[in-house]
Amino acid sequence: QPSNERSRRQCFPIVNSLLNCCIVLRRSYLRRDTSPSFAMASSADAFDLSRKLRDRLRETNLEKERIQQKITLVNEMLQKMYAKKPKRSRDSKEQMEKQIEDLERKRTITSIPLAQEKKILRQIEMIQRQKKTLVDAEEHEVTIQNLKNELNLQRDLLRTAIAAAAEIDAALAKVELAKRLGCATTDLQMRVVDCPAEKMGPVIGKNGATIKQLENRTGVQVDVDKVGCKIHLQGSETALRAAVEELESITLAVEELVDLKQEAVSYLFTNRMAVLNEIQSEHPGVYFDINRDSTTMKLRGKPENLGPAKAKLLCLDVSSRTMDITSRETSLIVGKGGATINRLMNDYGVSINVSSAESTSSSVEVVGLTSSLDATFVEIESILFENEELEESILVQPLVRNKLLANNGAVMKELQAEIKTIIEPNGGSALILFEKISRDEGKSSSAMIVKANRTNLPIAKEAIQKKIAEVEANILTIHIDPDIIPAVLGKGGSVIASLRELGAGTEIFVDKSSGEVKIESSDEKSREAVTEAIDKIVAENQVMKIEIVKTLIGQILGDAGKELRKKITEDIGAAFNINSTDTHVVFRGTEEQINAGAELVREFIANNYTEESEVASGDEILLIIGGNKSMLSALEKTHNVRANLRKATNTVSIRGSKDDVQAATKELKLFLNGGDGVVICRLNVAEGVRGMIIGKGGSNLTKLEEKYEGVKVNVSPSNGQVRIRGPEEAVAKCRAEILTIIATAKVTETVLISSEDHEVLSKPETIRKISNGMPVQTTLSESFVRFRGLASDVRFAKASLKELQTGTYETSIELDESQLAKVQAAVRDPSHFNRIRDVSFTCLSVDKGSSAIVIAGKRGAVKKSKQEVFKFLNFLLPAEFDRFKVPKQLLKAMGDITQLAGIAAKSSASIYVDWDLNCIQVRSPDAESVQKAMQLLQKRLEEVEKLHMVQRFDQEDVWLLSKIVGKGGTTIQKLQEETGCKINASKDDCTVSILGESEDTVVKATATFNALVEKLRRECMFIDLPESAISVFIGKGGSNIKQLAETNNVKIERVRKIPTRVQIQGDEASVEAAKISINSWLAAWESKNTGVSIPIQDSVIPAIIGKSGSVINQIQKELGCRVDIDRQALTVTVRGGTEGQRKETIDRINLIVSEQQRMLEEKMEAENLLRAHASEEKAKLQVANGNSYSEPKKSVTPEEAQPVAADQRKDRSKEFASRPVGIAYTSNSKSTPKPTKQESKSNRKSSAKPKSVPKPEAVPIKPQIEGTNAVKGLPKPEAVPIKPQIEGTTAVKGLFNLLMSDEDYVDADESMAVPISSENNDVGNGVDQNSDLPPVKSVYKSASGFSVRV
Repeated sequence: QPSNERSRRQCFPIVNSLLNCCIVLRRSYLRRDTSPSFAMASSADAFDLSRKLRDRLRETNLEKERIQQKITLVNEMLQKMYAKKPKRSRDSKEQMEKQIEDLERKRTITSIPLAQEKKILRQIEMIQRQKKTLVDAEEHEVTIQNLKNELNLQRDLLRTAIAAAAEIDAALAKVELAKRLGCATTDLQMRVVDCPAEKMGPVIGKNGATIKQLENRTGVQVDVDKVGCKIHLQGSETALRAAVEELESITLAVEELVDLKQEAVSYLFTNRMAVLNEIQSEHPGVYFDINRDSTTMKLRGKPENLGPAKAKLLCLDVSSRTMDITSRETSLIVGKGGATINRLMNDYGVSINVSSAESTSSSVEVVGLTSSLDATFVEIESILFENEELEESILVQPLVRNKLLANNGAVMKELQAEIKTIIEPNGGSALILFEKISRDEGKSSSAMIVKANRTNLPIAKEAIQKKIAEVEANILTIHIDPDIIPAVLGKGGSVIASLRELGAGTEIFVDKSSGEVKIESSDEKSREAVTEAIDKIVAENQVMKIEIVKTLIGQILGDAGKELRKKITEDIGAAFNINSTDTHVVFRGTEEQINAGAELVREFIANNYTEESEVASGDEILLIIGGNKSMLSALEKTHNVRANLRKATNTVSIRGSKDDVQAATKELKLFLNGGDGVVICRLNVAEGVRGMIIGKGGSNLTKLEEKYEGVKVNVSPSNGQVRIRGPEEAVAKCRAEILTIIATAKVTETVLISSEDHEVLSKPETIRKISNGMPVQTTLSESFVRFRGLASDVRFAKASLKELQTGTYETSIELDESQLAKVQAAVRDPSHFNRIRDVSFTCLSVDKGSSAIVIAGKRGAVKKSKQEVFKFLNFLLPAEFDRFKVPKQLLKAMGDITQLAGIAAKSSASIYVDWDLNCIQVRSPDAESVQKAMQLLQKRLEEVEKLHMVQRFDQEDVWLLSKIVGKGGTTIQKLQEETGCKINASKDDCTVSILGESEDTVVKATATFNALVEKLRRECMFIDLPESAISVFIGKGGSNIKQLAETNNVKIERVRKIPTRVQIQGDEASVEAAKISINSWLAAWESKNTGVSIPIQDSVIPAIIGKSGSVINQIQKELGCRVDIDRQALTVTVRGGTEGQRKETIDRINLIVSEQQRMLEEKMEAENLLRAHASEEKAKLQVANGNSYSEPKKSVTPEEAQPVAADQRKDRSKEFASRPVGIAYTSNSKSTPKPTKQESKSNRKSSAKPKSVPKPEAVPIKPQIEGTNAVKGLPKPEAVPIKPQIEGTTAVKGLFNLLMSDEDYVDADESMAVPISSENNDVGNGVDQNSDLPPVKSVYKSASGFSVRV
């Protein structure tokens, strides 16, 4: 073995030379001596040579694998070296040394500061580290190069090893071939046979099958050259001749296809192709090629041999026949291990194929000669008929079944064995079993199932019936009362078990429903003994029943009936219990015992008559408070009864004689519900207010009871409900005082928050949004938010915080107790709340604990749902609810605690501010109280309006608010000091409100404020420029606009949101001068850029521009004009080009506008048709339902406003529909039908933007039915000086009432007002009616002096 790889590579040629020498020596030995002994030696030598070559081939392959592993290892090391390759510095080693030398010289020669020296040392150290890194990189490169060299060397060795293995393999193949042919390797010859290209396929065969057969038969080695169409043969001379002959038979042969029937193909493959093998043996010169899945057979051979073979195939008279069979019949035909089907195929020479189409059915197909098919099917039908399995059932009594199945079915097993013995000569088998039944079915007759073939079934049935008859002969039947059956059975079946023990093997069956008892025993004495025992049990267990009500069952079985039970069971000796339906007391015993027990029970029932009364939640404490002096104790002493409060069901149970119980129940109901001059009032109170009502140690309650004679006030500890009981007048006064306490009481509530919530709430605008103008004090901590204020206001603030945390806004509508009961009764039909849920997409529920309707969802949806709920309540509880609409700006002033408390005390109604709907909610079970509260609120509103002025600004004028407030609020504070009024500016609402102590101070403050606004407007002006002029106006790098600003000493900026608008700021004179300069520049620019302008509507601007400006760009490109669109002035200006081009551009734009208007008209017409159809369907639905909701009346006449006596008011709660009926909006002669949402939107849009009037004039505004804003859509006015208006025109008052009565007025964001024209006041005297400009003065004032500038 060579020691290194290079030596091994040099050894491979030497090995080849040695092999050649061995071959030469062997030839000489064969020539010299051909004796048997020498031949054996030569064979042994060949065998040894073959073995040595194999060993050497194995060693070479191992060496090749070792080299390959080493290559893999080196390659992995090389990849790792590449991955860890350090970053090489750009400077060379010499350069680094030069840098170090220079720095060192600088440090040592020159005098430098210490800091600079340290810096140089750090640089030297850094360069030295770089130098070391460079050295490491060079060493790394050397290592990589060494690995590459090693890899190349190993690859060379691998190629050498592969070549050596190929040479050894070739030599070994040659030796093996000589061995297989029994000749020497020198006798092997090579021969090349030319083969036509079209014959290459048959010669090779499918997957080389023909070549393999040729090699196996002749022993030659065959190599095929497909490219040169040559076949290389290697072998002995004899083998080569045989191989050439076979090849010639293939290459000279012809092929012919024979089409056969599928039945014939199946027949040929029968019995492992026995038929085909027989035909092939008859025609040895023909090759038969056929596939089971094909009906075409290929014949190949010489032409003279193909004819007879083809004729033999075509004369086969083969057909098929199919029969459907069951899965069981399939097993009969196949037989055990296929014995039956193989016998049939061998006997009749046919092919039988059984296929399963489904799990329960199959089919059998027989293919063969026609003469054999009939006989085959006769045999199959005979087999099926003889082995057909039948099934019959025999009804068996329960006792017989138990007898047969006793002792793990011992009798059944004996019967099965007996039947098997009887039918054994006939063959086959029989099966007997009972059908599966439930425990209850086991008490009735059951079926025994017998399964056997046609021959054995009658024999098995006869044996079974004989056995059943033997068992039935030993059964005795007796009948007893079904109520005595439990005594026969005993507890847990103990009695009947003892009865079975009286006779060995005795079976007893008891039918509880009919009272039938069956006794089975083969011993007659045992049957008689059991019968006597049962008769004795019957005599000792007679039954009697006494009817009883369910309320007395607990008394009999409880402590009250303890003595009774003792007398009956111990003294009398009878047994008794309650039946399963809780309707009777059942006695058991002898006849004397049950009669005595029944008499005692009847007496007990007479003395324990019971009635139950329901107690409202929270009232149960009133019955037990006071200990021995409580209401329940008083009832027991007065009426000689027993009273028991059941807290689980909130009921009071009174027990005693019937007359006493009825008298006590009447007194209890009088105490709980009132009557005979006594009334009861209940108020739901927030948790934080209860302590203020109770007072320290109940002091406030005591004061109220002392102040109002005959009144009792209690606060329920469970739900906090306040209950007032006493004379009607005193209760009303006490209720009013408690409502005042509730209205003025401030509560503190805390809500826990997370760190994420705290981060959000830390922003000032978030807290302000939660407060929403409500008088609630908010304290923010890291872990909680604390609210303090009125209970209703705190509730709204908490809801806003919860909305911020969860995304769901939750509010509630509080109800009185009587109102809650009616609502609960109505919503038992879920369709009413479902209708509101479907409209608003909110969750509605009735919370009995808080006595409220809870609404949850998105805030906008909750507001809508809240309005629908109020419509529902107004229908269900007419005149018990009302909402007083208040402008949003006045809501805080109207919600003054003291004022609302006073109104609540005077009217005896519950009043609170609803921040959701921007109104004041009024609620009371008494309609007169609600009406009185509404009148007081109206007077309060008129007083508040006199002391308030609210001015609203457009979004474009929002900049004025910051100027009005001033830096750090200095301007607005100075204004407040000058006027003596409180002034608030709200950016959210774009409003400024002025609140004064008198009407005169408000008017003076308004004038001062307007003067300030006018001054600010003169110091800041806005000018709109054409879009095409903006770039020229600004100039290159803003040079032009800067020059204008410097010249006029002003500040000129473009408005971000409106790029075509510029803002001028400065003193009044400078701003005016700048305005003149800009207008002059604009006039000069327009003279050079002549243009034509036309008015347009806002809705057609997208059509003119087109998608991504496609339409307007195409127009400009085709006609060479510039099109400017002014969205503020709603005009289109065409500039540039010739006059004809501008005219054509205008025509194109007008065409687009006309098309858009036509499409809009078609859409509106379609919507009108849909609305008309919907109205018709709605009317039909209302007629079909026969009932509907109606909108609350908008106004009432003085006669209608008169209070109605309580006994004359009609109870509407029973008229509520039991199924959803929808909402019908009704109208009368005093009201105008409410327009739809689309019509209102269309009206507002058309009123705001006239189609054909380029310069709008002052338009008188008519009163509108909608409560949004009567002045919406007016042109934007300039500065307006406001003067006080004399109050009192009828038209103004009527419009104010009309606007305030709108049911859909929710947010009150727009001010409720009417226009003050220049005809009836002096405010508008300065307006030029003939001017083309919009009116510069427009003031709107309510009936009580509430002014709004728009």
